[in-house]
Amino acid sequence: KEVGPKGNPLVLFQMANDKPIQVEQFFKVHFPRVLNALPGVESYHSGAYSSFEGFNKGYNWAAEVVFKDQYSRDFYVAHEEHEKLVQLLEPLLESGFDSIVAFDMLI
Repeated sequence: KEVGPKGNPLVLFQMANDKPIQVEQFFKVHFPRVLNALPGVESYHSGAYSSFEGFNKGYNWAAEVVFKDQYSRDFYVAHEEHEKLVQLLEPLLESGFDSIVAFDMLI
């Protein structure tokens, strides 16, 4: 059954450069654990900036998630597991939540 367009947030992060192990653990362990536990997630990926071009404006990590629909995305954002993930993330950011750009789109 079609439920509308897919929710597709793209998030850019300015992660603290002095915590590489914790940052890697956040994206490789905690982020997937939460996404795999919640319904409506079709796919996700994350990674560190890797281009020589230098157009990243200080953003050194990105994450993208595809939800089956916008309602699944909204459920994820409001879920307590997402809130716990946000709490783990905050001390790893270069300048707190000013270090994030979140761009939600429907695809």
